Amino acid sequence: MEVLRPARMHFGWRTLSDVLGYVEQTQASGVIGFEHALDHVVYAKLLPKLRGEDSPRFQAVFAALKKVLEARGLTDSHQKVRDMHEDLMHTGSTRFWRRPCRSFIVRVPKAYDLQSCGVRSLRGFPSA
Repeated sequence: MEVLRPARMHFGWRTLSDVLGYVEQTQASGVIGFEHALDHVVYAKLLPKLRGEDSPRFQAVFAALKKVLEARGLTDSHQKVRDMHEDLMHTGSTRFWRRPCRSFIVRVPKAYDLQSCGVRSLRGFPSA
């Protein structure tokens, strides 16, 4: 991924080997199509390595990466990079493994029966 070079976020041979191996195995077995396999492996092997603080160079990398992923039809990876870029703009840093926002509130309509869905409680979430 040439778009990562300006931020010195390129990858080593082991990561490249993992990416190629995954795509090769999915294609040999016919489990999923090439685009889906590529989207999965980019999301799982490459995007978790992206992290850093806000800088013009880092902003440019995220903008270019979003364009490349969208152009290639890698929808899951594109969505994650878009979310990470938003984090970068709002908080000044980003990482793949972010914690959920503390202000997140789960609002469940009273008519919705959670127990029938197997949910026992919403422990850990603030009540609405």
